[in-house]
Amino acid sequence: MKTIEQDTGNGRNRRTSAVAAVLPRRGAVLVFTLVMIFMTSVAIFLFIEKATYEIRSEAVHLERDRLRPHAYSVLEAVMAVLHDIKEIDGTLYDSPQGWENPLEYADVRLPGEVRATVSFLDETGKLPLPQMDRERLILLFEELEYDQSNIDDLADALLSWVDETHDQSHVGGGFFGYDQGDLPYRASHQPLKSLYELAAVEGFRELFFDAAGTPTGEFYRFAELVSLREFQTVNVNTASSRVLRVWGEYGETEQLVSMDEFRQNSFRNEHNYFEDLGDANIQLGTDLPGNRFGTSIRYLRVIIRVSEGNSEHRLNALLDINRPAEVDRTNQQPQRRGRPDPETAAEEGGAAGDHVLQNYPFTILELRENASILN
Repeated sequence: MKTIEQDTGNGRNRRTSAVAAVLPRRGAVLVFTLVMIFMTSVAIFLFIEKATYEIRSEAVHLERDRLRPHAYSVLEAVMAVLHDIKEIDGTLYDSPQGWENPLEYADVRLPGEVRATVSFLDETGKLPLPQMDRERLILLFEELEYDQSNIDDLADALLSWVDETHDQSHVGGGFFGYDQGDLPYRASHQPLKSLYELAAVEGFRELFFDAAGTPTGEFYRFAELVSLREFQTVNVNTASSRVLRVWGEYGETEQLVSMDEFRQNSFRNEHNYFEDLGDANIQLGTDLPGNRFGTSIRYLRVIIRVSEGNSEHRLNALLDINRPAEVDRTNQQPQRRGRPDPETAAEEGGAAGDHVLQNYPFTILELRENASILN
């Protein structure tokens, strides 16, 4: 009997040991399974999130593409209105001339819920940066109230960047040349193609951009006053008093009134704009020289926004008002010069993408889609 009891006890111990050995293995399998389920869930979640983002992005692009023809149709209508008014009056002075609301003027109606807004920006109402010498640059920086100790250095740095013959030794004492930096490069020695190029110019990169390269408020204040186009006479109908002061090289004590300020204080029943400089000088009480100022527009920027619901397509075109598009005399069609990138300028009347504009009244110097209006 003792032997049987001993055997029974040993069997119980063996069964207990086997169960004890199996339990940790089952626990490990369970933990592993739970971890795999968790990781799979995370992967599926991330996949769905990425897929949703891509689907939404694609939907936005599809909506933009759908609105794109409407934007070009509006641009063509706007050019037709501008051409019509120019034919009547001989030139364009300012939007109160009758083209403030070109879509109403042309009775343009878009289908369904599509909406369009049109705004204008006269580049010839700004300071032509390529034409500005050192004295005018210093006046501009003083007008913007930059630190007096940096004004001369900023003027010299900009002129050294665009002009190889300008003496770089005038730039601030801490400047040792662009080829001495961690990432060496050279000055372009040509007019600025974009105001964002100033991020590479000594002094301007610290003033106009933060550590991440994002434009600061000073960048936008500067951009409001200057144009990258080349012209001799500034349009007094659209120029601010700051532009008048700098381009005419007037002192701080001389009082200059801009057309906007004049409109706020009086109303001219016949014309709310000036057709000749003599009238402007009489009404504004100034003596603006005719070799620097005029009353007509040369370069007009047209900004179009077409929307439907939450979708929007933007079109930004710069027109040369005094220059019709070149025409191929063999078939009387505007010449096509290749297919430019939609995000870059379209030269000589070319259009972005596949859409071809019949822009015979004016030459389109720049054409951008869904991009900033800044130069």
